[in-house]
Amino acid sequence: MKVYIIGIRDNAEEFKKVEYLLKKEGHAPVNPLKVIQALPEEITNADFTIIAFELIKICDAVYLLEGWEKDLLSRMEFAQAEREEKVILK
Repeated sequence: MKVYIIGIRDNAEEFKKVEYLLKKEGHAPVNPLKVIQALPEEITNADFTIIAFELIKICDAVYLLEGWEKDLLSRMEFAQAEREEKVILK
């Protein structure tokens, strides 16, 4: 199952930890921090929101990191996942 990780972007270690655990369980994690790093500097937060929504569309589920609800982009990603009727993992 492809799983998009949602959380506060300041906590890279949590993203890595969950990515590792999801791989170990046989899933294909989509870590947005890795995606961001691969993009040109000219890509804005607004641009990335569009990319994130498209990534969520191709995933089967999303994984919510602790504290995700405190971040605007994370809340927007969660709302998109709900609209797309994705499986929600914690």
